[in-house]
Amino acid sequence: TKVWIGSPAQLVTLDFDTGSSETWIDPPCTYWESLPAYAQACRLSGVYIPEQSDTSIDINSTHPPRWITYGSGATFVRYFRDILNFKGAPFHLLAPVQFGVSTYAEGMVNGIFGAAYGFGYNQNYSGFIDAMHNQGIIKDKDFSVALGSVEKDEGEIVFGGIDTSKFIGPLHGLPLAEQYPKYWITVTAISVTPPGSCVSIPVTSPTFSERFLPDTGTTLSYIPEDAFYAMLDYFPDAVPEPGLGYTVDCSHLEDEGTIDFTFGDFTIHVPYREFIFQLPPLFPFESPDFVCVVGAVPSESFFILGDTFLRSTYALFRQQEHKVYLAQYENCGTSVISSHRNLTGLVGNCG
Repeated sequence: TKVWIGSPAQLVTLDFDTGSSETWIDPPCTYWESLPAYAQACRLSGVYIPEQSDTSIDINSTHPPRWITYGSGATFVRYFRDILNFKGAPFHLLAPVQFGVSTYAEGMVNGIFGAAYGFGYNQNYSGFIDAMHNQGIIKDKDFSVALGSVEKDEGEIVFGGIDTSKFIGPLHGLPLAEQYPKYWITVTAISVTPPGSCVSIPVTSPTFSERFLPDTGTTLSYIPEDAFYAMLDYFPDAVPEPGLGYTVDCSHLEDEGTIDFTFGDFTIHVPYREFIFQLPPLFPFESPDFVCVVGAVPSESFFILGDTFLRSTYALFRQQEHKVYLAQYENCGTSVISSHRNLTGLVGNCG
C-alpha cells in the first residue's frame, strides 16, 4: 500500500502485514545488489528523509533503536513520529504517528505496515490503526482486506468498514485460537478438489485441528508436513527448488482444481490459478519467464494462511471482538458500509 508521510508528503510503498504490529520504512537496498529485479523493486518503494519533513519528530531518546525480526528477514530501526496518510482517502490523520526508519535490513524489499494488535498487546505505543481509532476516524479497531485476484492490479483495505461487494454469502466469525497478540484461527481440514472432479479429497485426518495465522505479510502458506506432502501428490511434476519451495509447470494455472480450507462448518475454496504463486524472474536479462511455485511449504509447528490463501478470501479483522471473519472472495463492485454493527445475517452482494 502507498503511504504519504510528512510535510511536504514523501511517498513510500509498504507491505500491509496482519502478522506484525510495527510499522517501519526504508529498507536499505544494498542487500539486493546481486539480484537486479529485487534491487529495483526495493528502490521503487520510495524513501522518507526525516530532515525534509517539517512535522518529523525524532523520539529515539524515549524509544531507543531496536531490531525487529521476522520469519524471514530482519531490520534495525530508529523511531520517529510524523503525519501518515493515504492519497485520496476520505480522512486525514491530524496528529503524528510513531513508526520506525530502517538503518539496516536483510531479506526485506519493502517496509512494513503493521496491522496486528498494537498498543497494550505487542508494543507500548500506538500504531497506525490505534491512531485512527484514537483520533475518531474509525469507531472500532476493525479493518477488512480483499487482496484480489492475481488477474487484478489492486486489492482493497477498508479501515472501520466492510465492502459487501467483495464476497459471496455470509461472513463467518471465528474466535481467536488463543489470547489476542496475534490473529490465530483454527483450521479443521485441508482438502484438494482435483481438476475435473467435484469431490473434495481430504489431505488431513478426520480429527485435524490446528491454529493458523492469516498473514498478508507472507506470500506462501505454511501447512503441516503430512498435509503438504499429501497435497503435493496432486502435482506430480513438482520439483523442489532450494529457497523457493516446489516449482510446477505454469500450465497448472489453467487447471480448474481447488485447494480447500475448512473452518468448522464452512470452507474457502482456493483455485489453482490463485494458489500457484508466479514468481518474477530473478535474473530477467537471462530469462524473462515467470517461475510457478506451489503456494505452500511444509512446516513443523508454525502454520500460516498466506497470500496464496487470502487472495480467495474476504477477511474482516475485529480487534475489540477478538474475532476474524472470513468469506469466499468475489468482486462485483464496491459497497462500503461501517463495521460498527451486528454482523448477524450480513450477506455479500456477489453470487
